[in-house]
Amino acid sequence: MESREHSAAVMSHVSASAATRIAYKDMNYCLYICATLSFYILIVTVSLCLEIGPIIDIVSGYCSSCLAYFIPAIYYRKAVNMYSVD
Repeated sequence: MESREHSAAVMSHVSASAATRIAYKDMNYCLYICATLSFYILIVTVSLCLEIGPIIDIVSGYCSSCLAYFIPAIYYRKAVNMYSVD
């Protein structure tokens, strides 16, 4: 709760237009490219050094569950709305 209060206090001094502008557009272009590439290289290096097989298995299991259950449910709701079935 303390962090929310701190965030609210900080944001109360910032105008709405300043709070909603996109930060990377204000960054130096060279700094943006270097930071992005460095972060990408860090992610690739860490993923090559660590055993990420179990993580990929968990993610693929979750994705297959979404495909099997949520997508047909969305089509069912659309069909019910389209044909006015109660």
